[in-house]
Amino acid sequence: MIIGGDNLLQTGLIVLTIIAAAWFLPRLIKAVKAENTILASEVRQMIDSGGKVSIVAIDEEPDITQLSDYKSAIINVIKDEIPIRLHQLEPLRSHLVAILSKNINDAEDAALQLSQLGFPQVIVIDRRQSRR
Repeated sequence: MIIGGDNLLQTGLIVLTIIAAAWFLPRLIKAVKAENTILASEVRQMIDSGGKVSIVAIDEEPDITQLSDYKSAIINVIKDEIPIRLHQLEPLRSHLVAILSKNINDAEDAALQLSQLGFPQVIVIDRRQSRR
């Protein structure tokens, strides 16, 4: 019998658990984020097919180059002003609200904020050209 063998086994299992978590968690986070994103090309297709989609640009100076033909569907509400400008967003409750931002983290924060304010369909526009 090895003295301290139980401790060694327990330590080994803890190390293996940490390694497995480090390997698995980034993939899980990526999968969860992918479910809540949409490509700009997919937004264009939805609008073209008559879908009720509204784009909320949350940057002070939004970059709408990928969606420039859809200016009528874009509302600019800076992320920090969402609560005080909620009255402008109220008509969008029955639409899919697509959040557009140069910063994906800001877009995800705004999407969460709108979801918590009772907007049932909120998604983040992924500015990449295609899914990876």
